[in-house]
Parts: sequence; C-alpha cells; structure tokens
Amino acid sequence: MLTTQLDATLGRRSADSRLRVAGRILLVGDDTALLTRLEQLLREAGLGPLAMTRGTGRALALFRDLNPDVVLLDVDTVDPIPLIRQMNARVADTEFLPIVVLAAAATPEQKQALFAEGVCDFVDRTTGLPDLPPRLLNVLRIRDLTGALEQRVTARTAMFRATDLELVSRLAVVAELGDYGDASHVQRVGRTSALLAAQLGLDPDEVQLIRHAAPLHDIGKIAVPDAILLKNDALSLEEWDVLKTHTTAGARLLADSISPVLQVAEGVALYHHESWDGTGYAGVVGEDIPLAARIACVADVFDALTHDRPYKSAWSPDDSVDWMVTMRGQRFDPRVLDALVDIARVTDLTDLGNDTSTLLGPRINFAARAAGKTLASWQTDRAGEN
Repeated sequence: MLTTQLDATLGRRSADSRLRVAGRILLVGDDTALLTRLEQLLREAGLGPLAMTRGTGRALALFRDLNPDVVLLDVDTVDPIPLIRQMNARVADTEFLPIVVLAAAATPEQKQALFAEGVCDFVDRTTGLPDLPPRLLNVLRIRDLTGALEQRVTARTAMFRATDLELVSRLAVVAELGDYGDASHVQRVGRTSALLAAQLGLDPDEVQLIRHAAPLHDIGKIAVPDAILLKNDALSLEEWDVLKTHTTAGARLLADSISPVLQVAEGVALYHHESWDGTGYAGVVGEDIPLAARIACVADVFDALTHDRPYKSAWSPDDSVDWMVTMRGQRFDPRVLDALVDIARVTDLTDLGNDTSTLLGPRINFAARAAGKTLASWQTDRAGEN
C-alpha cells in the first residue's frame, strides 16, 4: 500500500510542479542590474512571488517573512557561507531548503565547500541564465517530493505506532476479560501507573511507555488453567506454584520484541510480584526490580483493593492506602508508595477506567488474592482497635 502511494506521488511530479510553479523565491545579491534581470526572467517564466535584497543585511529578515521555497544567491557579490548557515539553522530538520548559487567562475574547491553547506545547484551568471527557470522548477519539484515523502512517512509512522498501541491494549484486555469482565482494571492500572511515573519525575516518553506497558502485567494468566483461576476457595500449595508461573509465562510471551512498549512490559510481567524487601516470587530485591514493575505493582494492588472481587468487598481508597503504607519498604518501593499517597490525596484513582460491562464472569485478581488473608486480618484488627 505504501509503495503504491509513493509511486503515485512520484508519478504526479509534473502536476505537482505546476501547482508549485509560483513557489516563493528569495533573491540575494549586490548587483542591481543582475537582480533586475533575474526578476524579469523569473516573472516571464511564471515563477514567483519574488523578494529581492541587496547584500546580506536584510536577507535573514526577508527569509523569515517570506519563508521561501528556494533561495537564489549571487556568490560573486556576497559572502554566501555565513548566510547559508544562518538560513539552514532556521529550517526544521525534516524540511528541505533548496539553495541555488549564481557564480561566474567558481573553483572546484569553492563548489565543494558550498555543496557541503547544502547548496543544491550552480548556475553560471554570465552564460547560464536562460537555463535558470527550468533548473529552479527542478529544485522545486525536489522540494515538493521531499515534503510529500516526509508527510507520508510521518503519517505512516504515526499509524504504525497507533496500531502497535492498539494491539498492546487489546492484548492486555484478553488477559483481563475473565477477571474483571472488561478492560476496566487494565485501564486503571495503566493510567495510575502513568500518574505514578509522572509524580516520580520520569520524562514524558518514559511515562507513556509505562502507561501502555503496565496493563500487560498479568498477560501470563492466559497460561494458567481456569480450574485455578476460577477457584474461590483457598489454593493448595501446588496450585499456588502453578499460579505463580503467570509471571514467567507472561515474560516469555513478550520476550524478544522490537516494540519499546513490549520490551518494558516484559519486565513488568516478570517482576510485578517482586517485593522491595526480596520476599516476592523470585526474591529480587529493591532497585534490582525494574522501576516500571515496581510502579505497576503499586497500581495493581491499589486497584485490586479498591474494587469488589468475588472473595472480598471493595475497600475505601483511604483504607487501601493505609494498609499499603504498612507495607512500605517491605512489599512496596517506598518512593513509589509515597507517590501514590500524594496522588491519592487529590485524585480519585478508582474512577480512571470504564467498569460497566461484565463479559465472561469473574476470575481472581492475583494482587488482591495473594494478599487477601492479610488484608482481612488487618481490617479485623483495625476494627478491634477502634
């Protein structure tokens, strides 16, 4: 499809050039007679609009105001290299500024130096002026095609990225349909994880990676038998061992991806059940646990506590945070948990995703299931204290 579109663009080059025949041209020189002759020549050829300036003093101001499609420099009367550098500094990296040089007798060394600065064509100011209009049309065609290709590449890159993120999102939903019945849990975990990452001062690109990677934390559940996932009674030790394999299964599923999101998600899937003090599934400790996994762990547990499950009622956000604070430095990274406390004071983290549909019935959310007895006993103890 992309090849076909590009071929079509290339095949329309003549039509495109006719559309741009009035490309904006900036003439810079110090020979009044030559500038007057060039203006007449280009207007007769239908080229323009034109802007002219003698010397380089006003050239940059005109360059900014005109935003030319091509610049024509008479290098026999002005020093071109400083001006060329200043003009190119004002052009975006993704844009192409054609610069055509007029010279009576440029040496090979002078031409090489100017080509190195971005000049795309030379015209002999004494004998080559009749060739100037078609040569300007050619560089305008190059500019048109360069711009069209850049736009198409940008649009296609954006489409590929959007498709990548959509597939990641749908993959996360696959693992959660039977748990929460829809995408609500993974949506909330993703968005809460992004808020935590931002609160920790991560740069926007890292925040977005974690935003889209965190929902895949439990993707390995698809490898765990339903007889275990759907069980409401206490799991046997053997069943718990099987349950724990969802972390390694998820990491295997996501391994060796070229997608930055899936690369981060692999670590999240593998390590989100690790504890800061090393008492988690694999005994990984502290900073050795990837930050994205530490963030997803806090977001996942908080969301599990604050929503109804088949085996427990929803806790209030305050009770959930209070319990999690008792696990600070044990289950949870202190910095990440502190970020949650700060955010929970001003943001309703329980309402970040749609939780209206139930499609396949309940499964067990591992974060809350694993902590269930501890939570119940803590809540009982707390009630007794009051």
